[in-house]
Amino acid sequence: MGIKSSRSGAAQLDAAIFDNLSMPAAMVDLGTRTVLRVNGALTSWLGLTLEELTEQQIGDVANRLGFLWTLPPRRAEPPAFTNHEASLRLPDGSTRHVWLSATPMSHDDRLFHLITLQDVTSRVEAEHEVHQLKRLYATLSQVNQTIVRVQNRADLYQSICDVAIRFGEFTAAWLGLWNESTDTIHPV
Repeated sequence: MGIKSSRSGAAQLDAAIFDNLSMPAAMVDLGTRTVLRVNGALTSWLGLTLEELTEQQIGDVANRLGFLWTLPPRRAEPPAFTNHEASLRLPDGSTRHVWLSATPMSHDDRLFHLITLQDVTSRVEAEHEVHQLKRLYATLSQVNQTIVRVQNRADLYQSICDVAIRFGEFTAAWLGLWNESTDTIHPV
């Protein structure tokens, strides 16, 4: 089957391309702030139906998904941004981290946004884990230095707790000694 060169043929091709994008995408009318169209990748990813997304106010959809913005979008007329980092809570309760992009477009004197989402949850979780490990290693290093520096046992215990709070970013800390014969821990 050939592609028609007519305007309706081009519109059908554009619709087919949009519908088959592997990246979650939506078209939003900037005048009415209404979601006009979403692709299958977005409905599958969100776990929502076309009816739950199309013809809805973009603010209502964002509220329903619990968007938690992590970086303020750049201001432009009409607003445009690329790889804006955001977090959202999906209807199944899971939290996902995305790069959100909005590209302004116009057609028949109407302004639209082509909105795309890229799931970067794995990257964000890996960065968080690396941060936690760095914090742990810094805490252990400081505890080792404290053990070498502090001579008095009571001062040592207090200093180790102080290090855990300061470098480990804990809200509270306590030490216990393990009694091997009774298999119990006794706070000191």
